[in-house]
Amino acid sequence: MNDISTKFELQNSNDMRSVKVIMPQIRVPKSKKVSEWCVEFSFYDEINGKMQRFRKKKGFSKCKTERQCWDNAEILQKELSQKLINGWSPYEDRQTVIWKDDLVYQNEYKEKPIYNTKKTVAYFSTKFLETKENTAPSSYKTFMSKLRTLREWLKENKLDLKDVSLITRDHSKQFMKDINKKKKKAGKTNNEYIRLFTEFWDFIKKERKGNENIWDDMPKYANDTKPFIPLRKNILEILKKEMEKPVVAKHKNQYANPRPQLWLAGQFMYYCFIRPGELRHMKIRNMNLFEGKIILFSEYTKSKKTRVVDIPDEFAETLITKYKLHNYPESHYVFTIEGEPGEEQVGANYFNKAFARIRNNLGLPKEYKFYGFKHTGAVQALKTGANIKDIQHQMGHSSVEITDEYLKSMVGYESEFFRKSMPKI
Repeated sequence: MNDISTKFELQNSNDMRSVKVIMPQIRVPKSKKVSEWCVEFSFYDEINGKMQRFRKKKGFSKCKTERQCWDNAEILQKELSQKLINGWSPYEDRQTVIWKDDLVYQNEYKEKPIYNTKKTVAYFSTKFLETKENTAPSSYKTFMSKLRTLREWLKENKLDLKDVSLITRDHSKQFMKDINKKKKKAGKTNNEYIRLFTEFWDFIKKERKGNENIWDDMPKYANDTKPFIPLRKNILEILKKEMEKPVVAKHKNQYANPRPQLWLAGQFMYYCFIRPGELRHMKIRNMNLFEGKIILFSEYTKSKKTRVVDIPDEFAETLITKYKLHNYPESHYVFTIEGEPGEEQVGANYFNKAFARIRNNLGLPKEYKFYGFKHTGAVQALKTGANIKDIQHQMGHSSVEITDEYLKSMVGYESEFFRKSMPKI
């Protein structure tokens, strides 16, 4: 054992298996810079089957002279050598951990099962989800769903109990192939898997230095999503006429006609670019009709950031004179199952379902969606001279680039020459 530079067999007390070690050696830099001094040793990595080099610099930052560096190096070398002989492993974070599984289905267990395992994908997925607890509920469910799909695939392929470092790029490619064999997915869905797992592996990489991101540079799928379709002027007129029709209740317990509220919701989307999920949570107190502002709180916005949008003067006047929203209690929801502001808000899919019923009754193409009100407002704002920065702010987009791509998907590139000056054939 006198020659500390040689490899030898050493019993690791943590798992009682023989591992190869190159004992600590002092590395003296050619530059003689204190910051480059270190004590170096190597330890066999049983997971990837390779020797891993470690460089320790404890204490060198306090050294002022070369003699002090030598003294510190000898102390550190002796300290590390003794720890290795006593069975210490530099891979301490790979020892078994106790953790609760947050991804199990609630109907399977009364309490979350507790595991004592290596640091698997399942372990890191639970830790990762803890960082997502403040995201929108729909986004959190998406993370959970896709992580469950990955874990089910790992279990099918007997990889679920393997240390996360054993999951490779080949596995990630095979996963994408297999989930599309069962049921071919849209390009947008496949790209969402890649985006989410890239973020997940970035988290793993931070938690355990040395792990590569196996989803980096994964080829993207062709985006086969349908384009945004604005509502044409004649379609808007047809919808308005139908939505504003009075409906006679068939019995006394039937709720009032919700259609005028559906037209009102469409106007909020057209003028203020407020999403359906934000509309259903909107209360009278969110609006300042006389100042022309609406405040949307972070817990209900898509971006999870509070934003303030403008109410065009003409629409604000309509809200005051026609709908008289300022006369209702501030605690009331604007949109309710009773068809007027009240205490019980509409359900998550109320607007889309109500719109679809009216659209189908009118025999209009299914490509027209309730979201079309928002798309139409954005296009009309652009065509009548709105600055793209203004549209970005009203939309709540995080960047002008996102707004630009959004608008281009509906209006493309407009050329004044081809519209007005192209010679006749």
